[in-house]
Amino acid sequence: MPTTRQNVDWIKDRNSKYSPEQILEVLDEVHYRVRSLNIDYNYYLDSTTGMPPYLVTTNEKYSYDCPDNCRKTSRIFCWKERVGGQNPFYSRVFDNQNGNADLFNWRGREYIGLNCITQQDKTLRANAKVFFGAEYNPGDTTEKYFHLYWVVPQRIESVEDEMEIPEEFSFEIRQGVNSILSTEDYGETGFDDQVLDRIAKKIANGLEAGAPRKYSRTPWRREYRDFP
Repeated sequence: MPTTRQNVDWIKDRNSKYSPEQILEVLDEVHYRVRSLNIDYNYYLDSTTGMPPYLVTTNEKYSYDCPDNCRKTSRIFCWKERVGGQNPFYSRVFDNQNGNADLFNWRGREYIGLNCITQQDKTLRANAKVFFGAEYNPGDTTEKYFHLYWVVPQRIESVEDEMEIPEEFSFEIRQGVNSILSTEDYGETGFDDQVLDRIAKKIANGLEAGAPRKYSRTPWRREYRDFP
């Protein structure tokens, strides 16, 4: 996979009037915009189980600080009761008539999604939070509630920091950076937000598609031929 240093070098080949530091700043912003979108690719999942982490709860406690890497909570859900009561981590106490819960499908399997939850985004001064409604006591649990959330994006502050986006999108990111650097206003008015948003959404659409990218048959670009 091309490293950040290689990406910066390749971009500088086409934009010689900009310093590596200026290029890195734009590269970081493109990467940050993509990783800040509320899409499935940006969920935090356990690398072993592929599931969201558990939210540990305490009886009669209704407010919880989220982990440091949580930007925004998407959903809290729990196991659905199995036939014969084989699964101890289910909940029968939801009052569905009042809309406190619904069936939530996660990767082809049904769970109980909690609608009695509100959330607060992470800020510079405080972690994200989740709040259970006063009508629902979460109880003492360690492996009942799955906490599905979007991660805090990593900043690319030096050429030693690597992007958290698959290799197949490196070229599109470089194209985006080139587009921003080629605008006459860059350096005077800052980032072109419309260009940034368009690039981020294009890459996000590819990430959400979950399928290999399709490229036309063209000769290998010099940057790939030179790649060791």
